[in-house]
Amino acid sequence: MKRRSMCLVAGALALSSLVASSNVDAALITNGDFQSPTIPANNSYAVNSTAIPGWTVIGSTVEFWNNAFGFGAANAHNVQLNPTPWTGSGGVRQTTNLVTVVGQPYQIDIDFLARAEGANRTAKAILTFGTQAFNLLDGTNAGNDSILTHFTFTATATSTSTLFSVRAAPYVDQTLTAGVHTTWKGVIDNVAVVAVPEPASLGLLSLGGLALLRRRRSVRA
Repeated sequence: MKRRSMCLVAGALALSSLVASSNVDAALITNGDFQSPTIPANNSYAVNSTAIPGWTVIGSTVEFWNNAFGFGAANAHNVQLNPTPWTGSGGVRQTTNLVTVVGQPYQIDIDFLARAEGANRTAKAILTFGTQAFNLLDGTNAGNDSILTHFTFTATATSTSTLFSVRAAPYVDQTLTAGVHTTWKGVIDNVAVVAVPEPASLGLLSLGGLALLRRRRSVRA
């Protein structure tokens, strides 16, 4: 095989491998922004409900909101996690589209806030990815300013179908002190899980690009 052809094949294989890997690993979370399709909003959904497309309610109830708490149109739909004094605090989970690669690192992104209702509030939640757990914590000022806090975590898959969930942390104490719950209602939005590019993958992309560039220059010559 001629050198020119070998370069072209190498480049094509490198790029196709990278694209194939990207297509498999991208968009692991279904309906992470809770935008589509539209379901009855400003409602409460009970445990085991699958009314929110792509998600199953766990623990206890969650609430699905539309254009509430001062959110703009871009963040109109969101899910409120309802804490309780028990371990069954409300949350959502999914495995439907979450097929992962064992040992592959993944980036988890999520927006979280404490629902403000005229007093300083602090919300806590626990995000799980397989056997790993991450804490979400957000305090908000008085009033319904509803400023989302963005969290990013890096996790590693330990199975090929990794459970993802986020649920409210239970009350540490139910006592109201100066109008503040120790744990309050948290709202989540814009959930995403994507594979973190490996150095080898980046090298593969460089190899493919270089091969195609050399092919292009050879054709011009």
